[in-house]
Amino acid sequence: MSEDSLAEKNFITSSALEEKGFLTNEDLAAKNYVSNDDLAAKNYVSNEELNSKGYLTSSALGDYATKEELPKNLSDLTDDVGYLTHIPEEYITETELNNKGYITEHQSLAGYATEAYVNNSVYDATTLL
Repeated sequence: MSEDSLAEKNFITSSALEEKGFLTNEDLAAKNYVSNDDLAAKNYVSNEELNSKGYLTSSALGDYATKEELPKNLSDLTDDVGYLTHIPEEYITETELNNKGYITEHQSLAGYATEAYVNNSVYDATTLL
């Protein structure tokens, strides 16, 4: 086939192709480039896919403290003003509170009159006079 007939069919000769400077598979292999298939097989992702995940970047964390920057003691956070340093005398222990006999569970109110019942059922003492 002549060069003219190749050109008519939009084919290119080897010499014309080499003049374009395109890389061949051999050139790529020699440079240790990897293919998209190689990347996919190793579970690598593109920048576009990575950015679409919404992961935080170090620049997004600029206003946050590192573990090393966090205070280690409560007094590093506050001046300790307003905190109890001893138990006041008027405070009682849980044992003392339990000994007072206060109700701690729900008890039935059956048999007790409600305020509405009393107001509607019992005569006002002043009207009986």
